[in-house]
Amino acid sequence: MAARRGPPRSTVLLLAVLIGLSFVFLFSLERHMRRPAAALRKATEEELAAQSRRQREVALPRQTEPAAGTTIACPLYSGPGFGKAGAKYTELHAINLHSPYQGLPEPPTATLQQFSLRRLRLLAGSAQWASMQVNLNYLLSIDPDTLLWAWRRNAGEHPKGRPAGGWEAPHMELRGHFLGHYLSACAMTWASTNHSVLDGRMRYVVSAMAEVAARLGGGYLSAFPESLLDRFERIEPVWAPYYTLHKVLQGLLDQYTIAGSSLALQLAIGLAAYVGGRLERVLSTSGLTHHWATLNMEYGGMNDVLWQLAAITGRPEHRRWASLFDKPCFLSPQATHEDRLSKMHANTHVPIAIGALHRHEVTGEPVFRLLAENFLDLLNTTRTFATGGSSHHENWGSPNKLGHLLGPPPFGTVHQESCVTHNTLRLAIDLFRSTRQPQYADFIERLQLNGVLGTQRGTQPGQMLYFYPLGTGVSKKEAGINLGTSGWSHPTQYFSCCMGTGIEAHAKLQEATFFFAPPVTAAAAAASGGPGSPADLWLVSLVPTELVWPEQRVRATLTANGALDVPSGTPCNATLTLTPLQLASPPERHGASDAAGLPSSLRLKLRIPRWARAAAAAAALRDGGGDGGLRGSVSGAVAAGSTDLNVDFWSFELTPPVRTGEEVSVRLSLPAALHVEPLKDPRCQYKEMTALLYGPLVLAGLTTSGQSELHGRRERLDDAIVPVPADARSQLISLRAAESGEFLSVLGQSAVELRRLTEPGFSNRRRGGSDAANAATFRAVPRANGEVALEAFALPGRFVAPSAAGALRLEVPRRGSSPHGW
Repeated sequence: MAARRGPPRSTVLLLAVLIGLSFVFLFSLERHMRRPAAALRKATEEELAAQSRRQREVALPRQTEPAAGTTIACPLYSGPGFGKAGAKYTELHAINLHSPYQGLPEPPTATLQQFSLRRLRLLAGSAQWASMQVNLNYLLSIDPDTLLWAWRRNAGEHPKGRPAGGWEAPHMELRGHFLGHYLSACAMTWASTNHSVLDGRMRYVVSAMAEVAARLGGGYLSAFPESLLDRFERIEPVWAPYYTLHKVLQGLLDQYTIAGSSLALQLAIGLAAYVGGRLERVLSTSGLTHHWATLNMEYGGMNDVLWQLAAITGRPEHRRWASLFDKPCFLSPQATHEDRLSKMHANTHVPIAIGALHRHEVTGEPVFRLLAENFLDLLNTTRTFATGGSSHHENWGSPNKLGHLLGPPPFGTVHQESCVTHNTLRLAIDLFRSTRQPQYADFIERLQLNGVLGTQRGTQPGQMLYFYPLGTGVSKKEAGINLGTSGWSHPTQYFSCCMGTGIEAHAKLQEATFFFAPPVTAAAAAASGGPGSPADLWLVSLVPTELVWPEQRVRATLTANGALDVPSGTPCNATLTLTPLQLASPPERHGASDAAGLPSSLRLKLRIPRWARAAAAAAALRDGGGDGGLRGSVSGAVAAGSTDLNVDFWSFELTPPVRTGEEVSVRLSLPAALHVEPLKDPRCQYKEMTALLYGPLVLAGLTTSGQSELHGRRERLDDAIVPVPADARSQLISLRAAESGEFLSVLGQSAVELRRLTEPGFSNRRRGGSDAANAATFRAVPRANGEVALEAFALPGRFVAPSAAGALRLEVPRRGSSPHGW
């Protein structure tokens, strides 16, 4: 999502006068139009119900489908700021996407399913749990009336409180989008925490939105006037009104599917009908080709959210309208593996791929899953960094040409827009559900650890990253371009797209821990002609989580100390414990179970990460055999299990008897090691650039001022770097003078002095990542005589010693006198 420049100062002054006069008129008008809140809510619900009945009775107009092999003109760039006047086009031989869709859906049945967030709880103490708590505090700090201010004014109401700032300010064309994110994030966090304050606020906001919808009429529900949509349909410059409506619709659907709000679903159906009416008018007056041309502008995931709505309602009109947002200029090339991603705006298109996959899940059309798979595979093989993120300054560049983007500012600061990362993670999760392919599970872990957790600033609520800087000598901190797209966001004066997806991402960090496949009963198997099978519980991400699964009478608890929590060289350990779930009234179940507890027909599928198998293989090769430290042990009623070191998922099947008070546990020991991953850039000056990883974690280099690169043969680089042992880590200290507050610090190769840890100046965005803390860190090495030697952390092997003049300096001890080796 690109930030737009504001109007000239003279225009702003004129608008301010006009807005002031408008406020006087609206306030006077509002006094005569106001109705009691209770009566208004009742009228809203009645109007929405009547409107829903009318919509079902209206016959859908028919539109001739494009013939197979239609040739269309596609611009080299599409996204925010697209202008048809100066656009450059190429011809595309498009496949037939059957738009508008008029077929009979046959949804696939073999996909995995995600558990409701109501069933999943993060365990206290993990990095993910701490991140969710910070995000919860931010959600609680937001005044809902601030986010509703522009909505109420657009409906002719007198707003409460003060308007929001940043992208939600009253003059911003994107206003209203953050309220949709807020509804989604609140629903997700409430599901995980059962927080009563969030519950009340969600009800308040949905009720207020219903009042806005009743005043606007016709199903329209927005914080901006309809004229912005008119400009979109004329392909005139406008800041993404359909992007905002997508966020609103998604927030309403999350309020229904997660929080159970039937009013939110009614509002979503009404808004979808309004959108559908506009689509039908464009088709009847301007034709399908013109409608496709409007999709060169940014419109969020309108196809995605409408396919979700179609899955809920089953209505043919919702499928029809969803298909009209399946963009042929983007989706058609994926069918033939044609790379047209260069110069494309990344966050405009990832949501479209998500929508294509959801179309497959609604209609059963296999080509749409193929399109999503081909897109993500193309992205991962040509444009992703080691962190899993992609894009630079919001766009994708040429394939396999990333090296020149990783230098100092300005190129080194604007990598992997957070929105793109969050949406790519959604696509990877959905593709894993649909395909069960392990490469998507590995990618989910890589993105969660390296692309999501680091986008929220420690314990500071409401401070998120727009861009994730990956360049040389850069920092996350400093902001310096319009609307704060660099650096940490301001909690109340920002409200960007990445802040919106950020509050959602940190509300559902446990979503990909467990998946399940329901059992195939004997009756269902006989009807389909296939074999029966037990229910499957898949463990995919090592995020400490508790699962409650009433249908199988199981409580599953995963405890794990992953790569985030253990010293280098120490295996990551995970234990999955299953205990019987005692229910007051057991839900309807399928499949056999024992008389006292766990079902007998439950199969466990435990992911063994590829980084762990690679580390084990390397250790086994080094040691001349063995398991390399990759081990699994089980206790309890497990009939059979597979622990093959060469497979991605280990499988265990439960058998009776398991009685109340007993448990089944599986313990995994996963070795991790340093390893390298080459940059996707074969050009001579960049072909040796690599990322250094420990297990799934991408490491950051905290180097001395004169060193910004690691040198050496790539295949030997991981052997040349030795992890700091756990006992040495406990010896790392910093020394600070009590009076001045200055730290003992290393300067150059030999000087040591007291100085303040000042951050460098930022003359251009995030210029100058600091290594001051690195220089002020020492290792306190005990000596036999009771003294302590101070070894420079930045210069191993050099110790602090007094010079002949009495000053401190760094020296390399004489041979044989070194107090301790690493």
